[in-house]
Amino acid sequence: MNAFEKIVAFLSAEMPEPHSFGWFHLLWIALIGAWIFVAIRFAPRDSERVFKTFSLALGVAMLAMEAYKQLVFAYDAKTDSWSYPWGSFPFQFCSTPMYLLPIIACLNEGKLRNCLCCFLATYGFVGGFAVFVYPETVFIQTIGVNIQTMLHHGGMIVYAIYLFATKRVGANKSAVWNALPVFLVLCAAALTMNLLYGDGEAFNMFFIAPGGAYLVPIVDFLFSRLPYIVYLFSYLIFFTVAAYLVTLLFKLLQRK
Repeated sequence: MNAFEKIVAFLSAEMPEPHSFGWFHLLWIALIGAWIFVAIRFAPRDSERVFKTFSLALGVAMLAMEAYKQLVFAYDAKTDSWSYPWGSFPFQFCSTPMYLLPIIACLNEGKLRNCLCCFLATYGFVGGFAVFVYPETVFIQTIGVNIQTMLHHGGMIVYAIYLFATKRVGANKSAVWNALPVFLVLCAAALTMNLLYGDGEAFNMFFIAPGGAYLVPIVDFLFSRLPYIVYLFSYLIFFTVAAYLVTLLFKLLQRK
C-alpha cells in the first residue's frame, strides 16, 4: 500500500450503516433545514453575482465529493486492490446537478440557463427529496460516502428552494415545460450509454436500461412488471407529473 492508497484507506473509515430516521439521518435533516433557512432568509433576490457564485460553488463541491466517492469505491483497502465498480459510474439522475450547475454559473440570463434552472428546481427537487427522505438505498458503512450523499441530495433540495424563493424560477406549469427538454435530453444520453455499454445490472444509468434492475423504489413498485417500452414511458411521465406537483407545492407556499 503506497502513500496515496493509505490516504484513500483513511478516507474509507467505516461506521454502523445508518437507517432512515436514525440519528445520522435526523442530524442531516436538521442541518439541511438550517441551510434552507439561511438560503431563503439571507440570499439577495436580484444579485446575479451571488446567484452565479452559489451555483458554481455548489457544483464544484458536488464534483469534488463525487470524485472522492469514486476513489473510495474503486479501492478496497482490506484487499489492497483496485477495481472500478461500473454500477457507480456518475451519470445517474441525481448526478446531473454537478454537471449542470457549473454550466449555469457560466451562462448569462437567457433561454438555455432558464431551462437548466427549471430542471433543477422541478425534476432536481424530486430526485433530491426522494433520496433524502428515504435514503435506505444510498446509505452504506463508509462515513465519508454517507456524508457525501446527504450533502449532495440535500444540496439539490436547497438549490431548488433557492430558485423558487428568489423567483428565478416561477412556480407554474411553464417551469415544467421549460425543464422537460432538459430531462428528455439527459434521459436520451443515459439510454444511449446503456445501449452502448450497459449490461442492465452493473451499468444501468437512470435505471432505464432494457432488462435492467429498476431500483427507484416507487417506480419499481409501480412499473417494473410492465413491458420495457411501457415502463420507459411510464418513467418519463411519472417524473414529469412529480415535477409538476412540485410547482403546485411551491405556488401554494408562495401564497401562504
